[in-house]
Order: sequence, then C-alpha cells, then structure tokens
Amino acid sequence: MFFCFICLNISIITGKTSQIPVAPDLGESILKKIVSQTKNNEILKRKFLSYKRTYARYDLDENGQTMDRKRKEITSIALGGNEEIIEINDKPTKKGKSGSPRFNLMSLLETMLKLDDFTIVKIDKIDKIDDEYFYVISFKPKTTIKPSGDIEDIVACVEGTIYVDFEKFYIKKLSAWMVKPYSRGGIFGWNIFNLTKADIELTQEELNGIIVIKSIELIDKYSLFGRETSEKQTYLYEEYRQAEPN
Repeated sequence: MFFCFICLNISIITGKTSQIPVAPDLGESILKKIVSQTKNNEILKRKFLSYKRTYARYDLDENGQTMDRKRKEITSIALGGNEEIIEINDKPTKKGKSGSPRFNLMSLLETMLKLDDFTIVKIDKIDKIDDEYFYVISFKPKTTIKPSGDIEDIVACVEGTIYVDFEKFYIKKLSAWMVKPYSRGGIFGWNIFNLTKADIELTQEELNGIIVIKSIELIDKYSLFGRETSEKQTYLYEEYRQAEPN
C-alpha cells in the first residue's frame, strides 16, 4: 500500500496522468470508504441542511433531443429530512403532500460495491480550471457474482467512471452507461420489458464540510409491451441552507 501511495503522489507532482501501478484492491477499498462516509454524510445533511429538489421528466426524440416535458416537481426538504412537494407542473400543491426521490445514491453505491470491479485508471483534474485532483476509477460488473432482483440485474449491465476527491474521498462526478440490454417478463420468447439504455450523470460538491448533490441526469430507453419510450429525467438540488450547530 505504501508503494501505491508513493506512485500516486509522484504522478501528481510530475503532472503525469497516465496508467499508474496500484494494488488490485485499492479501487474497491476507496469505494468502501466512500460508502461509509456517504452514510455518515447523510446524517449530517438531515441534521444541518434544508434545500429544494427539482425533478423533471422529458420525452426524447429518436436523435436523443429533448421534446415535451412530461412532469415537473419541486420538493422542499426540511431539517430532519422531511420532504414536502410544493409544486407540480408549475402549480402550487396543497400543504402536506409528501415526496421522495426516485433515485437513491446510497442504494446504488452499495449495489455497485457488491457487483462491480473497480480499477484506478489515473489521477487527474476534471477540467483545466479546477485545481483539485481526483482518483479516476473505472467500474464494470464482476463475472463471478450473480445479481439478484431488478436493480442488481440492471447495475450488472452498466459500467462507467467515477471521479473521487483525492483527499476527502467523496464522489465529485459519476458517469455510467449501459453495455448490454436488460429484459424481463418473457413469454414464448418475447420479453414484456426491454431496457436498452440507462445512462447516469451525477455531480456533487462540498458545502462547509458536508457533501451535497448538485445534479443528476438519467437517460433511459425502454420498451413495454412493444411500445418504445425514450426519456430524460433530471434532478437539480438548490437553495441549500445550513443550520448552525447547537
């Protein structure tokens, strides 16, 4: 492990971002640390942060361009994590309508940790403006683990890249894409449901010691009973307000 640490730091000092020699299980060790810290971070978010989450769903045309908006929800999340939908399709809602996210980062990370192999590709910046360095970790499904259930079956069809903060070990950016289709509900050789695209883009940032989600974009293409749908779902997290510690 010490040799790996030396190699990683030399790559930063020299500015080299090519393939680097690391222990085979270092990528998985980093993901375990991320999962643990994400759990602790969720406690801090509930205790100290209030914010708004805007969810929108759009139809996409055959070229992947955005068409009609199908739904928009704005949810207010109070201290303690209680959620209330305050607006649907640009109209205020009655008080007390509870909401919940359709995307759960903690669940995704735990499933990935079970099903995926992780390889540190390099240490690099996300862009030329940002001076922070990140572990660039690729992930792909293990061939030795059999998934169980719809969520695991879908994760086992996806691979991607994660940018992990070099010092604080949080995910700055996660990109994932489908590498093989997923089907279920087969009848006489015909599948009721076919998922052929499931792309994810997630970005986070640090806010006074707490890691917060900035945005999530999901692009899906699927058919149900032969009817094909292509859509984009977006989550924007805004208006973070931090309570003072007692």
